[in-house]
Amino acid sequence: MDGDPRLLTRGAGRQTLARDVHSLTVRMDTFRPLSFSDDVLFVGLNPDAGAEAQTLRRATHVAEVRPSPVPDQLLLSPSEGIRRRLNLALGTDRERFSRSLGIPREAARRVAEVLAEATPGSRDELARIAQAWAPAERGEPMPGRLVLSGHCAGTFIWGHSRGLLTWNDLGALAGALPHAARHVRDLHIAGCNSGFPEEIRQFRGFFPNLQTLWGYEGTAPGSTQGAAVHLRQWERATRGGTEVLSVDTVRATRKGANVAVWSVRGGFQSGMHSPPVDSVRQDYEDALPAFGRAFTGAEPVRDPHRGALRTYYQRLQALLGTEVLDAPERMELSAQRDRTLRLLYYSTSVAKAFTQAHRGEIARGYRAVGESPPDFSALSRATALGAIDHFLRRAEALNTPSTDADQLARILVGGLRELEPDLVPTRWI
Repeated sequence: MDGDPRLLTRGAGRQTLARDVHSLTVRMDTFRPLSFSDDVLFVGLNPDAGAEAQTLRRATHVAEVRPSPVPDQLLLSPSEGIRRRLNLALGTDRERFSRSLGIPREAARRVAEVLAEATPGSRDELARIAQAWAPAERGEPMPGRLVLSGHCAGTFIWGHSRGLLTWNDLGALAGALPHAARHVRDLHIAGCNSGFPEEIRQFRGFFPNLQTLWGYEGTAPGSTQGAAVHLRQWERATRGGTEVLSVDTVRATRKGANVAVWSVRGGFQSGMHSPPVDSVRQDYEDALPAFGRAFTGAEPVRDPHRGALRTYYQRLQALLGTEVLDAPERMELSAQRDRTLRLLYYSTSVAKAFTQAHRGEIARGYRAVGESPPDFSALSRATALGAIDHFLRRAEALNTPSTDADQLARILVGGLRELEPDLVPTRWI
């Protein structure tokens, strides 16, 4: 059935019958042999991801998804049913977009709901993926291979300055478009910390007919530093479909030892030695003091890509990648991972972006306490924390409460000191 079956009948009894027939059709489709396409849907969030897409384009057809210039907004052309800029943070624009997909009404409603609940900044990427997947909901072909490329923190990917996609949001979209989800055969995640067993388990839940997954335990090669070599090998290995994938084909290449794969018959393979879980946890606990030293500023982070805090971050990722954590501990460690990621980039980008974004609040808050504001973008973390403590004492000593001082206190504590994701968005990293 191509349309909403409720439109085919009138009267309560016939509507019930139409729903029953539609339900039976869906169940039958579940057992019908699927015809997978070798086309690739390439979701590239970094500015240089085009080189990776071009590598794949030499071998197969590639549909490319890139971040919009303005997060959560799309410019649609007449061929897409609408010619206007859509702000997907608005309900009316989400409904216009979902109707433009040409899919059954109930599926369109579910897509609109996913976009409404999605992480801010990720709606444009999700919408473009929905466009690529929509044909499957109409019984038409769609790309059977999916590449997600960008900086990866294990549960989401992002790009420089813009571009964001979380695994939870992608899974919600797969649930809203179940026919499309069943047509994803092969997945390649070109990003760090993307091939641990926990991530593989999650993606197998999203895509019930997934045959292979290629990811990384630890760091992945960049777009111009080896990613193309790995993508070429992945494309050749999965062309036409395969039930066995091996890490041996890229072991001798740059970052080849970090590759981890899963396949429906070959199971999980890792290019790295996988220690027992108890050892993974011990390694994490041994590295934990490095976080405390960096968080207080006692040990400055001079390079986000190496050093004691980076080692701690990788051991934290390895622990999160295991399947033995209960829900509360996973939530706690995930929050710690997000804070650590922001701490790694505190001096290189976070402090500068924070100062620029909150320039007005900083000026008004310090005016309220009778002082000139420091330049937080130029301060070391230790000095910045001292300046925050000084400001809090000055605000507390005011004879008359100040809204401007209170607002800045909240922003400084939650953002610059505690590095909460709501106040330090991923695009600042």
